[in-house]
Amino acid sequence: MDFKYDIATEFSGLGNGQSLAGQLCPKCGGGRTKERTLSVARDAGELVWICHRASCGFKGRDSVRGNADAAVNNNVSKKERKLPEVTSLKDIPAKAREYLREKYGLTAEHIADSNLAWCNDYAEREGAGRLCILVYNWKGVRDGYVLRSLTGAEPKALTFVKSNSMAFFHKEGTKKVIIVEDAFSAIRVSRYTTAIALLGTNLNPSRIHDILSTKAEEYYLWLDGDAFSQAVNYAIKYKGLIKLHVRKLTKDLKDLTEDELTAILTEEGII
Repeated sequence: MDFKYDIATEFSGLGNGQSLAGQLCPKCGGGRTKERTLSVARDAGELVWICHRASCGFKGRDSVRGNADAAVNNNVSKKERKLPEVTSLKDIPAKAREYLREKYGLTAEHIADSNLAWCNDYAEREGAGRLCILVYNWKGVRDGYVLRSLTGAEPKALTFVKSNSMAFFHKEGTKKVIIVEDAFSAIRVSRYTTAIALLGTNLNPSRIHDILSTKAEEYYLWLDGDAFSQAVNYAIKYKGLIKLHVRKLTKDLKDLTEDELTAILTEEGII
């Protein structure tokens, strides 16, 4: 496996001078206890990383920004680089729709409301394709897209978004916002209230500023179960900027049945 490529894909949204600790190393996987010992930062446009697990020590520096064709040189311009465009978007094939419904509970209504589409760019083989998740910021302006394989191709997701972007899924008339890691979970939640996908676990003051632009009354940070301690740390670290309600999930939101999801939202007073 190309672990360097995994790093580039997962942390492509990290901005210059930003860093993350407590991440899961793609090489060692945290060992038997799943320790989150990877630190990643962006310095002069390059991603720099090191795994602090004694038996691993995986480290490196690379200029790849999330896909093999988007390398940047050491003299990175402060001006935002233009994102490559997908050549064509089409309706999601019936088999893919069935998979999304059975695997993640995404109905035709979910697909329509979140503008999910299909494209053949970066397909792992002729005739295959990837799900295209369009990423819109809090102003409703498109900041890029994520191409997600549904067939097990590696890398699972190709992320083409502007630095520090998040995917906003607005629900009109709601005053509560749920912040999650991935787009599928955000789409499920957005049937009931506004949801934001971090497209990872990174939260920083710039992102909080954009989150607060929703002018909600309550904010909930529900990262995946293995990142609960990170969510708690964020809530403490940024308590002067935003009040974040955290919850330890036993299952990812995208993996819940509709009854399980509504039960949690009801318990939290969101619906």
